[in-house]
Amino acid sequence: MNSKLRLLMFKTLSRNDTGETHSHQSGISIPKDAAKAEVFPSLGIETLNPRVTIDFYDEDGDRWSFEYIYYNDKFHGKDSKRAHNEFRLTRVIDFLRKVEAHSGDKIWFGLDESGMRRIGLVKNYSEEQITEISKLNKPAKYTMPRDDEYESMVAEDIPILDPEIDVEPTVIILNKDWMKVEFN
Repeated sequence: MNSKLRLLMFKTLSRNDTGETHSHQSGISIPKDAAKAEVFPSLGIETLNPRVTIDFYDEDGDRWSFEYIYYNDKFHGKDSKRAHNEFRLTRVIDFLRKVEAHSGDKIWFGLDESGMRRIGLVKNYSEEQITEISKLNKPAKYTMPRDDEYESMVAEDIPILDPEIDVEPTVIILNKDWMKVEFN
């Protein structure tokens, strides 16, 4: 499982994503630009609310099966005021609990050179928290720059399974919560 990642999608988790708001909304919203990335399968408007189960493997090699859904009733006659045109990744709560995700952390979805989907989490630790964690001999696995520092991000800041990266990543900001990283 030590294959290099060739594509990464990062999403800064909201309180709603992690269940901290206790809302009934399900799953992580995937913006259309992220949905077009190879990490997620293509779902069209031909069928009402198409869905597919997709598997991701975490850094421990555990498999996680999620439902990827395109809520597209906008194209199937639903009243436009209540119609949907959005992608969602559902059934993620068990993974988020395993990695102890909180709002502000960054979940990443990757595709490695063999075509396998990967998943992980970058904790949003402050410098003070990193110092405290280090004292407990539980260092943070990775740290990410703040949202306003994405443009200057370097390869060492990106969690990849093979640290011997030999190319500069291309970082594309999709919106305030999502970014795409390609290794060309």
